[in-house]
Amino acid sequence: AQAQKELAEADYRRLQQAFAVHAASQEDLDTKKAALDTAVADVAVNQAELDTAKLNLSFCYIDSPIDGRAGQRLVDVGNVVTADQTSILTVQRLQPLYVDFTVTERDFPEVRKLSDQGTLQVQVTVPQYPNDVRSGPLTFLDTSVQPGAGRLRVQATLKNEDKFLWPGQ
Repeated sequence: AQAQKELAEADYRRLQQAFAVHAASQEDLDTKKAALDTAVADVAVNQAELDTAKLNLSFCYIDSPIDGRAGQRLVDVGNVVTADQTSILTVQRLQPLYVDFTVTERDFPEVRKLSDQGTLQVQVTVPQYPNDVRSGPLTFLDTSVQPGAGRLRVQATLKNEDKFLWPGQ
């Protein structure tokens, strides 16, 4: 009986030690679970911040209403700009290209007579390449003669597919 009592006490001590180890393991497990929950919450917060930053970035782009070539920028990084009040840069359309010129008041009756018969074709050259002729339809006749100049403003539209001509050339 004494031996059985001692064996039972030894089993009891062993079970107490095992329980203590288990309790310590449970505390460690609880601590690690809390750390995992915190990390998961941090990831969710960071994802929300990233989504907000992406949304804000999507509002930071400025799109040109026309296709063309951008000129030199007119503001620098850090300048304050106001929507619809500050020009950031100039975009020039290259295709099609609108060619503005004038016709003298004396030549206007002939232009008008020919335009009444159908679309007039305009031939355009530049001084540097006089043999390289580009053509396009006359697309605009102004409604009045310029006072004092005796000229009428007209406009032709050129496809300019090879971008040979540049605005203002």
